[in-house]
Amino acid sequence: MGCHLSKKVYRYHNVSSDPGIKTYSRYEHPKEELLPSMLKSDKKWLIIDTDAGIDSALAILLALHHDDVGNILAITCVNGIVTVDQAVKNVVYVLNICDCDTIPIYKGSDRPLVGDGLANEPCYNGQDGLGDIHDRFDSRLFYNKIVRSENAINIMVSLASRYEGKISLIALGPLTNLALACKVNRNFPRQLRDLTILGGRYCPGLEDALNSKESNFLIDPEAAHIVLKEYPLMCPTRIINGETVVHHPINFQWTNDVWLKNDTKKSGFVEQIVSKALQFYRRRDTNGYYVFDPTATAVAIDPHIVIGATQIKVEVNLRDPDCRGHIEIKLQGSEEDGNLLLVQNINVDVLKDMLWNTVK
Repeated sequence: MGCHLSKKVYRYHNVSSDPGIKTYSRYEHPKEELLPSMLKSDKKWLIIDTDAGIDSALAILLALHHDDVGNILAITCVNGIVTVDQAVKNVVYVLNICDCDTIPIYKGSDRPLVGDGLANEPCYNGQDGLGDIHDRFDSRLFYNKIVRSENAINIMVSLASRYEGKISLIALGPLTNLALACKVNRNFPRQLRDLTILGGRYCPGLEDALNSKESNFLIDPEAAHIVLKEYPLMCPTRIINGETVVHHPINFQWTNDVWLKNDTKKSGFVEQIVSKALQFYRRRDTNGYYVFDPTATAVAIDPHIVIGATQIKVEVNLRDPDCRGHIEIKLQGSEEDGNLLLVQNINVDVLKDMLWNTVK
């Protein structure tokens, strides 16, 4: 059912003249100690942790329709751009659109580690997180069929223990569930195959359609601090931050004339939920549509999409009230700092192929 993308084994090599800075690009000799499990050819087993906004809906569609995904073991929900209860409803709605009743959904944390607020998100997400779908119908029967009573954090820990070394965890929302899972089981990160995080901004002066704060880390900076401190020491970890996505937009012409022109149920759904987002970005004269969660999901499923990545050490700002949640990059990443890659460049054409496949 997924697209058939040609697989090229891209090699990573330190291209920086500074030995303290490790920056990698394609087409060079392998740096396998940085990507020990990321370039394997076997199909991925996923857990998707999400706050279930528009971008997350697109990311779930992408994962459902990619041939390299063998199993989505669970979709776990967290408080974020909407409440965790609304996030659960949104994931149910997306899976119902796809006639997929085999993936269990679990409710996780209903608040950040500190405080209890939601993000001040761009208006296009709407009250329901999916752009305020017109005539939305949430099936209680379908909800009861796929939503489980167990806590998401306990399920994440249990699945990682049961399938040690097999699960790729994709974090598309605030990192509260991941921080708590690490506290429940200190070895939880070690039992994962790898972790991909969507979140963080490091350039407060960057001018784009959004402000310089990124909602996932802004909502729960303490959780982001714990995860970025602990996980890379035990688990190959990638981070796709706001700047990377902003620098790799999907152009409006392709979005309107190709992606949304497929006459299918899923295409109609995507067109409905992204309409306000497209208006939002056009009004701000951006150079395209920023697909945050799908970009991270594409990298998690097929790391060959990555053209450039940098090994980093990172800290989350918890001190300055005006910069809470910003990430501070320290480029002198070393083995002692763990295995944390900042994805900087991706192949947008491959990403577009994946997005096209979601609406076929």
